[in-house]
Amino acid sequence: MAKGVLRPLRGALSLLAVVLWFAVNAPLCYLFVLPVATLWRGGRRGLVSWFMRWMSWGILGLFKLGGARFDLRGVIPTAGPSLILMNHQSQLDIPIATLMARPYCPAYVPRRLYTRWFIPLVAPSIWLLECPVVDPRRDARGAVEAMRESAARQPHGLVVFPEGHRSVDGEIRPFRAAGTIASLAARRVPVHLVVLDGLWEGRRFVDFLANVPKLRGEVEVLGPFRPPEAEAELPAFVEDCRSRMVHHLREMRERRGRA
Repeated sequence: MAKGVLRPLRGALSLLAVVLWFAVNAPLCYLFVLPVATLWRGGRRGLVSWFMRWMSWGILGLFKLGGARFDLRGVIPTAGPSLILMNHQSQLDIPIATLMARPYCPAYVPRRLYTRWFIPLVAPSIWLLECPVVDPRRDARGAVEAMRESAARQPHGLVVFPEGHRSVDGEIRPFRAAGTIASLAARRVPVHLVVLDGLWEGRRFVDFLANVPKLRGEVEVLGPFRPPEAEAELPAFVEDCRSRMVHHLREMRERRGRA
């Protein structure tokens, strides 16, 4: 009985610690990283990558103290341009991609909501990484165009969640592939697939209050895969990427079941 009460309490305390982690590091972001990276454009990506990796290390480390477990296997290479397709389960997907990427943090595709002032540290990182900001509900065409333009110029990878929303049960949803196809049409870059599982209990911020001890994150990187040169073949290529991810997710679960 006591264990059943203490585990969620431990998880809730780790969430509080994460909130404090953001508060403690806010001066570092706003008084050092943001002004220096604004003025020192040549070192901007290295500096913001260091800061995001530092923040992500703290976030996952504190959740580990709350009972969560993470098994990150592989490296997302970001020395050059690439497109990184990742299935979407939780609020922790971006910190995980950040920690697995080398040598730089890749850009990603945030919704406009995350650029608001009331989400500390996130908005500056979005601006410094030159992320394509989208609002697909209000402007679906503009979201696709923003991804196309970003893919054409991003030097160190772009993370895309082709499902569009976080999964409610961990299964990979059908892709909303227009933005992914447009990104590859703008620039034929290597495609890496990142398959993660065990994190949908952290789908929303409020879920962490009770579910931190249930998080069993397992992540693997596949690829690279070379997209076809013919633009007409890109939709089939993207759908094949989804099939690979679905199949690999099934394999990961089978291996875990045998362990």
